Amino acid sequence: MYVSRFYHWRSGSWQGACTHGEIYQLKPDAPHAAVEMLSKTTLVPMVEQLLADGTIIAYAVDATAIHTQSPDMFAVVYITLNAEGLGQVDAALRETVKHHPLIGPALDAMAVRLGSARFGSSIRYRSRRA
Repeated sequence: MYVSRFYHWRSGSWQGACTHGEIYQLKPDAPHAAVEMLSKTTLVPMVEQLLADGTIIAYAVDATAIHTQSPDMFAVVYITLNAEGLGQVDAALRETVKHHPLIGPALDAMAVRLGSARFGSSIRYRSRRA
């Protein structure tokens, strides 16, 4: 079971939205707060900008909470308005790595990518009402 440590979404409903997720496992010598460090310094600033400009409609960085698998696994998931958005996120990630060249080696030093998946869906998000 995973719990979202960092997440945000836009309210609304969408047809033809695309979801992309990647699963990683931290290496044994990774710092205890590796997921938080990677999220706060790199992932969250990038996806918050993509959320603000409308490229994505939701994201989450999830870590294992109930350890039926390795306790060092985490997932990065985002949802785009359409298939073209997946390419826009890929381009934004390349641009982020280009402007911050230590990010790629830092991620490689701390985690191993186990796999990814992409699929289309109909999505409805609602805002919480106080």
